[in-house]
Amino acid sequence: MGQRGRVIGPAEIVGIAVVAVLVLVAVGHRTGWTWPGTTGEAATASEPVTAAVWLRGTPAEAYPLGAAGITLPAATAVPGFSAAEVGSALGKVRAAMIAGRLDQRMLTGHDMTGFLGLLAPAARDQTAKHFTAQQLTSIATRIDPAAKLDPAEQPRVSGRMTVAGTRSDGVDRLQITTNFVWVYAFNAGNPPVAAVHDEILWEVPKAANLRPDDQGLWVRQAESYSAWMDCDAYRKGLLAPGGATPVAGTGADGDPEDVLRADHGFDKVRGTC
Repeated sequence: MGQRGRVIGPAEIVGIAVVAVLVLVAVGHRTGWTWPGTTGEAATASEPVTAAVWLRGTPAEAYPLGAAGITLPAATAVPGFSAAEVGSALGKVRAAMIAGRLDQRMLTGHDMTGFLGLLAPAARDQTAKHFTAQQLTSIATRIDPAAKLDPAEQPRVSGRMTVAGTRSDGVDRLQITTNFVWVYAFNAGNPPVAAVHDEILWEVPKAANLRPDDQGLWVRQAESYSAWMDCDAYRKGLLAPGGATPVAGTGADGDPEDVLRADHGFDKVRGTC
């Protein structure tokens, strides 16, 4: 069904976190959703099937483009943290999401430096070590060099953030959970899109009484699935559009469009790669 791994932080701060990676290939037709190239509003016979055309009538059609889709909740105080501290942490998480999913240095350059630089110093080497190959797809997107993003289309982004204050091992911890869908447009493919849905638990421990290297942002847990992607590329930790798959082989439970919604449960996805 997927692979599981671990991300290990300093024992006095975050302990052990589990990374679950779920996989999904192309999702097929459902009643009421017209595929491009057939009939209805999706496409005309002479209209090129671009990502924008293919996404018509799907939830992603109306998603904001790029970083505009990463909206922050109001920064209010939670146990152990002031509103100002919450606001600062939310900004750090948003910057890390942009660096991991939208920045060209990561997408096409496969350069993790910018992303890792936003984490606590002690978290950087461990994150780079443990989020390897397929596991990296839970926190970052690297485009397969054999595939080309459509320069006319920014990724479509939708999701939400929640904030909570917790305390364990004598340390106050600000936990921010992000649940987002990222839809990437390519200049070729059938369909010319690939999507990633991730849920990441970020943590910012209270700086008081912590070593300087332990202060800052941590990735505590991450889970994801990918849709419409090429399985061979995925096994290398890369994203590329795949080919159409019959409905019976998609592994999707219920409405295939649900995989494009941030509220779609990860337990409803069955890996097929």
